[in-house]
Amino acid sequence: MGINFKAIDTMARYAEKCGVKTALQTKVSELYKVNFRNLEMLKRDTVIFTNTQTPFVKVPYEDFHTTAKRIAKTLSKEAEWNFSSSMDQIKNVLPNFPGEITGRTKTEKSILSKIFHFFESKRDLIKLEAKGINGKPKDLLGARGILNTGNPKEVDAFVKDILKAIDEKKIKLDHFYNNGKNPYLTEKHCLELEKRGARNIVSKKISGYTCAHFYFKDSKGHIIEFQLRGPKVNRLAEKEHLMYKLYTRILPPNSAKRDVKIASAWHGLTNEKYEEYKKYIDDYFVHNRNKELGIFSKPPKLPAKIPHILSMQD
Repeated sequence: MGINFKAIDTMARYAEKCGVKTALQTKVSELYKVNFRNLEMLKRDTVIFTNTQTPFVKVPYEDFHTTAKRIAKTLSKEAEWNFSSSMDQIKNVLPNFPGEITGRTKTEKSILSKIFHFFESKRDLIKLEAKGINGKPKDLLGARGILNTGNPKEVDAFVKDILKAIDEKKIKLDHFYNNGKNPYLTEKHCLELEKRGARNIVSKKISGYTCAHFYFKDSKGHIIEFQLRGPKVNRLAEKEHLMYKLYTRILPPNSAKRDVKIASAWHGLTNEKYEEYKKYIDDYFVHNRNKELGIFSKPPKLPAKIPHILSMQD
């Protein structure tokens, strides 16, 4: 069976960021009971990031890690301080939301993981610190609206309230994403939002993942991410996200047996099977969105030789 090198690289980089200075094959074998052979020892003593003023800056790894942890802690506290007022403003402009609205702030651990991601994309760590919760990541303050059914009438009612709030200057919409092959927002919805100054961020690659993401600015200028989903798509997204977290993170020794099995199944996929599985998940998003729209749809079949524990079936 072939090796999924993308999975190995993900584990290697995460292990390094956690301060793990050991042979990758030993670490993987220890935590996942998987024996990968002929993998070289991980060696990286410095980290590099760039910005427009300084093309390349080398920082000792330990210094970067300490700075990143400090920034993550600061951002987490700042998000907690502003969460209640930001959520109140969201709920006030959506008094008749046809469903349930929930919210959360990103944890310090999650923020740290995001910082590492931006760093590896050569983002400027110093600018991140200066901008605070209005910098990146953009989802430190998050809200989610789960529609009762996800049908077009509910989406229309939601967009109508948003347009009214923008016109009355109760809130500002900076930009939005309308993801999915059967997206929640219609072209008319998008045009109305764009007329009011919001940027429509269109993905180059259209996947099955279905969700509308809105990035509002509250009265203090703080950015709030608002996700709009229907109930069936939301259940699938939650399940897929949980599996993905198990795939990309190193599990602690006391992890549940099912979590270990899911992670092992993910990492056992060859590159070819990994691509087949991603398509299967995309197809399942389309299927569940069709069910919300009342369109007949047969559930996708799990590709051959992929463990049943990775099935998205309810």
